[in-house]
Amino acid sequence: MDEVLWRSTPTINTLPRFARQDVMLDGKLIAAGDPLVLGIHAANTDPRMDTGDPWDHVGSRAHVSFGTGPHACPAPRTARVIARIAIETILRRLDVVLRIPAADVTWDRTLWIRQPVSLPVTFPSPVDSA
Repeated sequence: MDEVLWRSTPTINTLPRFARQDVMLDGKLIAAGDPLVLGIHAANTDPRMDTGDPWDHVGSRAHVSFGTGPHACPAPRTARVIARIAIETILRRLDVVLRIPAADVTWDRTLWIRQPVSLPVTFPSPVDSA
């Protein structure tokens, strides 16, 4: 799951926050009141963080998908457990199969959330055990 959060985080950007005071950032003035948007997807895919070795991120939770600081997700461990259980349960109980190649999934073009436009899947109908 952390690999997905590194490579395809569902939260592309955060909602704007506003600078509380003037500050210089990389030689540029950020004035008090300026809106700031954290590009989570961009931060997670920074080429300076990626050596190209797929083993470098194994087990790494250094992505910013859960946010950071006082506005971070208050329960990232719990969120991981809930997501893992939900995904495993869906896959086990429904035997979900993607009907198209994964590369053909079309992604919604939005600034905030990464989500497919549609997700064509099939799964067998439940059999009545009675």
